[in-house]
Amino acid sequence: MPPGAGTLIEREAEMSQLLSLVRSGGSGDATVAIVTGEPGAGKSRLAAEFAAEFERRGGVAVTGWCAPVSSSRVAFGPILGILAQLLARRPDLPDSVTDEVWSSLRPLADGSAPTTDTGPLATTRVLAAIVELMSAASETAPLLVVVEDAHWADPATLDALSFAARLIDTHPVSLLVTARSTGGGRSSQSRRVLTELRRLPRTVDVPLGPLSDAGTRAIVEREAPRIADDLAARVVDLADGNPFYAQLLAHQPHPDRLPREIGDLLLGAVGRQASGARDLLIQLRVLGDRSDARLLADALGVDLDALTSVAAALVDEGLLVTDRSSVAFRHALVGEAVDDDILPSERALAHARAADALLRSGAAESPERGVELAEHLLACGRTAEAVAAALRGARHAVDVLAFADACENYDAVLRLWSLAGGGAGSASAAADVDLTTVFLEAIDANRWAGRLDRARALAAEARARALVPVERARLEHSHARVMAASGRLRDALGMLRVAESLTSGDTDRERHSAILASLAQTEMTLGEARAAATTADRAIAEAGDDVVALHAGITRAACRAQLGEAAAAVDDLRALLPEVRRRGDLELVIRCYGNLAFATGVAGRPSDVLRVSDEAIEVCRLYGPVTSAASTIVSNYCTALVAAGRWEEARQVATTGIEGAGGSPAALFLATQLAQVAALRGDWQSASAILDEARPRIGDSPYAFELAFVDAEIAAWTERPADAIRIIGETLDDLDEQEDQLLVLDACRIALRASADALQHSGRSATVTDARGSAAARELHDKARRVAGSLRTPLAAAASAACDAESDRARGRDTSEAWHALAALERDLGRPFDEAYALARAGACEVHELYTQRARDTLLDARRRAVDLGAAPLAALVDAVARRASILLMPEGSAPSLAAPAAVPSPTTSAPVAAPEAAPHGTAAQSAGPGDEHPGGLTRREVQVLRLVAAGATNRSIGQALFISDRTVAVHVGNILAKLGVANRTEAAHLARGFDLERA
Repeated sequence: MPPGAGTLIEREAEMSQLLSLVRSGGSGDATVAIVTGEPGAGKSRLAAEFAAEFERRGGVAVTGWCAPVSSSRVAFGPILGILAQLLARRPDLPDSVTDEVWSSLRPLADGSAPTTDTGPLATTRVLAAIVELMSAASETAPLLVVVEDAHWADPATLDALSFAARLIDTHPVSLLVTARSTGGGRSSQSRRVLTELRRLPRTVDVPLGPLSDAGTRAIVEREAPRIADDLAARVVDLADGNPFYAQLLAHQPHPDRLPREIGDLLLGAVGRQASGARDLLIQLRVLGDRSDARLLADALGVDLDALTSVAAALVDEGLLVTDRSSVAFRHALVGEAVDDDILPSERALAHARAADALLRSGAAESPERGVELAEHLLACGRTAEAVAAALRGARHAVDVLAFADACENYDAVLRLWSLAGGGAGSASAAADVDLTTVFLEAIDANRWAGRLDRARALAAEARARALVPVERARLEHSHARVMAASGRLRDALGMLRVAESLTSGDTDRERHSAILASLAQTEMTLGEARAAATTADRAIAEAGDDVVALHAGITRAACRAQLGEAAAAVDDLRALLPEVRRRGDLELVIRCYGNLAFATGVAGRPSDVLRVSDEAIEVCRLYGPVTSAASTIVSNYCTALVAAGRWEEARQVATTGIEGAGGSPAALFLATQLAQVAALRGDWQSASAILDEARPRIGDSPYAFELAFVDAEIAAWTERPADAIRIIGETLDDLDEQEDQLLVLDACRIALRASADALQHSGRSATVTDARGSAAARELHDKARRVAGSLRTPLAAAASAACDAESDRARGRDTSEAWHALAALERDLGRPFDEAYALARAGACEVHELYTQRARDTLLDARRRAVDLGAAPLAALVDAVARRASILLMPEGSAPSLAAPAAVPSPTTSAPVAAPEAAPHGTAAQSAGPGDEHPGGLTRREVQVLRLVAAGATNRSIGQALFISDRTVAVHVGNILAKLGVANRTEAAHLARGFDLERA
């Protein structure tokens, strides 16, 4: 009986765990299983048995193997095998997905030309396409995807595993991953990804421990039925519960002379074979633990019949397995034992044979095998050829959007360049490229992979080498894009202006136009709208590349919206959309729709923005589940949801968007939206915490204004008008350099509201005003009027009316008529919170105007809207106005209520500051202690963490959502588990479902 045959022993419980995937997958709930254990514990055997059972029950199982040898590891290695198996079983599968999805996968499936996309968004597009294809494959039968030996997985495969596990949640797709529990070359990324997968609520962890002595004895007796009792006992003792060791030991011809080392045991049979056995094992290890039989035979210089004969004997010894076209080690331990036994001269010869065989097979023209070929060429001393092969491999990794793999490959190219015989000239001749180009490509790959520190270091090194102006311009452009991705926009702007000046007389107009397009986009992002529009026009005029012209056209339209020409901007962007859609470039699609949503918001109502965003999301779905990475669309969608009063939806969109946006500036903007929602609800502590954690990372990002606005709003609502005025005053100095006039109007509105509050809270009568405060208010009002005069949009009209009303309130001259007019404008815009605020102020005026019944009706309307929204501070404001006027809004006990807003620590005093007008003036508002209102005695922050844990978020994504470090999250999770008395996150998530965390 061949080693390993027969039924599984002592793995019934583990198989039962895995069978839950069949039940869950059949119900449409994706499940992840992680099978771990030491080498030889039976992970692959259990996975194979389960895959067979999965198919017997009507499912489809496909398997991909990760390569343990660096020379045979390629980007998306196991994914390539999985795709090939799916397409072999379902040749019609490409027809089951959209053209946009298949165009992303085609370079992986058949090596065709890559898409035009680049950058992290393009990577997301490929990962989303993989998920979409798996989902399509599961429509006819449940699908099981097995990834073997994930501890050896390449970075692109690990990204795909992490992405798929989170997004396949509505199809009968299950994922089974095997990995070593210790040692074995486990990378830090593989450990991190496996840890994240374990934290998902749908994950089944299946650790394989050692067998009992009885179980080990059963394997030995199955493998060698006639073995003597004393020898069987010795085998059991030496195997130490490892099934693979037990199988091998049981088949030793002389078990009375058992070797001390397992490597000696594994290779002991080689000496009994023909002379070609050792050469075959060495060549197989150097080529990769699983190799094409024809390539292996060619490298050994034998025909297939001779290879088959030698391989068959090693199969009988339990060292190899074969199928119709490939040869592989039966277990990774065999390959590792061979590797430890290879002499340096044998290894060099095997690499030389491998390189020559690959070159004869056409690998020199196959970019996906470039890195593999380069490893062999380098190992046998052919360094210049290795440079060219490694560069092909690096470029292929970029083509298939495996940017982390590409970074490693470009690092190898740069190392090899200096080692190439004859210096850089020899490498340049072999690779047919100059060193500056290699640096530029390496910088881009690191930028797209999110390795910004490495990208900056490469850019600095390359710039120090650049002597020719054209080279320096290319490097300045590349370095600027890295700086922009890092949020250092002012630095990026300076570099782009240098690059533009260096190429202004360049005959290569395409290069110059690309620099101009980048410059225009950066100027626009920094609020220099007029300069950006002019630069974009120049880029369009010079562009020979349609993509450059489209990017510049989108920028120009966005500038028009910033300058108040919103309707024209909408028309321009709608005119660009057909060509953008036709090209299928996801970055263009997202930029065009994102700016269309922005321009629509400037021109009209939040409901119009939501319609545009819904359209954009539908278009993005053609590319698979990529919406979370579409930061501009998500940002504008979130803003519209906040304005429309759909705050819980906004919170969910922002949280998901932050995870998709990573550490990008867009994530900071979404954090301000989360803070704004918390502030509007009166959750001052959460809002302030989010802002405090975002503030150090905001840099010179234009989103710093959004952060300041929320900060000032919190100060105004918590009776700190002086702080609000100070914050806006500091912001207005920077806003004067901006040309987004709506931002200026918003700043004036907040400051004027705070000025009015300050004068009213001073206790003076309306006729005795503070001269300095009044002068500041008048200056703000004058600025608002000047800005509003240059804009002709509904948003500007509403903001201008609000500034007028707040300015009048500061002087004690506001009227109910003005506030009702503002409420009508806000109603037309579909902004319920701003409408309710205007009604609350109108009701206060009607009290002073002695229209008591009218005041009651107005305040009742305002309060109802505030309660519907969950706006506790606004409801408290209405209640305070009614209480002072002795107006009973509703019979006692029948009024819908909200919890009073919690106190927020003042930046100038350790004592809490009461929420505005939540109690009679001068009376401190009561707030619960940290644990009084929360389940299990949790703090407010722990409730926030538990809410995300219950949603299946990882520590990393929780940290991104709440802007705290992974380590801080881990501390909070530990505290939560202790307070709730549970053992793990799964139990905490289950218990959390019984709590009302949204109200906690």
